[in-house]
Amino acid sequence: KIIERNWRCKLGEIDLIIKKDLELRFIEVKTRSSSNFGYPEQALTETKKRHFFNAIEYFLSKNKIHDNQAHADILAIIINHQEFDIRWLPDCI
Repeated sequence: KIIERNWRCKLGEIDLIIKKDLELRFIEVKTRSSSNFGYPEQALTETKKRHFFNAIEYFLSKNKIHDNQAHADILAIIINHQEFDIRWLPDCI
């Protein structure tokens, strides 16, 4: 179930927040038109990771959720003409 899309706070942004059973998955979506210059997940800089984690911590605190139920994932998408390569990378951030 999608809980939030493009959730923003003063500390950062979370592209998707989904809930499955008792787990929350915080997802960073990265899209590229090709892999010629690297894969989408390689575009996640240390600064972006820090903002992402700060936003997750803020969301968890605001909603009184224990972080042992939280996971940080990447949804990597390459769109090449009409073909899509979609990869979900769980717990990789």
